[in-house]
Parts: sequence; structure tokens; C-alpha cells
Amino acid sequence: MEKHLDFAKQYGLSFPLLSDNGGKVSEAYGSALKIPFIGTFSNRQTYLIDPQGNLRWVFTGVQDRLAQHADEVVAKIEELAKA
Repeated sequence: MEKHLDFAKQYGLSFPLLSDNGGKVSEAYGSALKIPFIGTFSNRQTYLIDPQGNLRWVFTGVQDRLAQHADEVVAKIEELAKA
């Protein structure tokens, strides 16, 4: 949670970021990976959900683009705000 707070502060975000402890959101959005004999994990993904609760954008493969991901998210939020 501390990383989420730091991220939101750094980029001036005025909305909460979700930490999916327990994996309920991963299950609901189909990003849970069930590996037999090891357990269930989630691919790192970012979901942009508008104030009305509508899913507006999904970033997949986030782990491979961590260095630029924050900028991608901010750019997409700005793009969606104009639409």
C-alpha cells in the first residue's frame, strides 16, 4: 500500500489505487493464474475505472514496461478525460 500512496502522490492522482490482497479482483477480471501445486498468482495489470464504475482501459504486460508504465497510465487518463 505504501508504494501505491507514493505513486499517487508523485503523479498527483486524486483517486484510490487498489491493492488486490486475496485476489478477488484478479479473479473477477480474469487475470488470475492458477498454477497446480503452487497456488494462484496474478499478472500485474492496470485497470482504469471511471467514477461511474465503468472499465475504460486495461494495461497488460505491465511487468515488462515498469520504467515507462506510470507515464503511460497518466497519458491514457488524460486522453480518456478529453473523450
